Amino acid sequence: MTDPGRLANGWDADVRESQVGGARDLASDASPLVRPNLYSMVADSILELIARDELQAGQPIPTQVDLAERFRVGRSSVREALRILESRGVIRATGGGQFVVGERDKILESPLSMLAKMGLANLAEITVLRTIVENECAALAAASRSEEDVATLDRLTEKMRKALESGSHGDFLTADLAFHGLVAQASGNRALIATSHGVRASVDLLIRPSFQMLSDAVQYHQKIADAIRKCDPAAARKAMQQHMDWIDRIYGMTASA
Repeated sequence: MTDPGRLANGWDADVRESQVGGARDLASDASPLVRPNLYSMVADSILELIARDELQAGQPIPTQVDLAERFRVGRSSVREALRILESRGVIRATGGGQFVVGERDKILESPLSMLAKMGLANLAEITVLRTIVENECAALAAASRSEEDVATLDRLTEKMRKALESGSHGDFLTADLAFHGLVAQASGNRALIATSHGVRASVDLLIRPSFQMLSDAVQYHQKIADAIRKCDPAAARKAMQQHMDWIDRIYGMTASA
């Protein structure tokens, strides 16, 4: 972790001329070194605490006063550091100026959702990313799933079926997204889990207002669950790809979940 004493002085790295057989001039075209902002260093130090599990998901972040004393910096630097971490989804506000550590698999939710909100990535483009991620999640889940994972996938598929019968669009989409979330979680790959969560958040943002329920969706999810149950990575990847291909055919890359 960054030495708190270093934060007090801002940046304590000195640039010294090397001496190999005598003094040498620094190259005249050398790029100037950029001095990091103090609040960025505070943010990095808080990240180190989280990375080392000294601060865990759901745990309160120390107060601004405590952080300022710990890192020997002003409260304004702490406030800006916390603002940066919140914007990245690393921490979340709980009211009254307090924060807690966010869920690690939600770190990519904010940037991907921002792409969608700003129109920098449309549903077709997000679906391409989703297909890549979902296929590998399914294959890895088939190789490492637990019996509990399989039982939950079955329950979620049944919830989709019941929501279809009752005409509950919201329940259908919620179960659908939860199904894909569990597949990602069962993969055991933290990078895929985080990416998958961000993709699902973006898909939910873009399609919920115009979401349509189709009975074929339940069948495709059941095929995915069956392949994962059989511990067959190739079959799971194929079943997920077929699901994504179906979405493309039905919606022309303006995908449903």
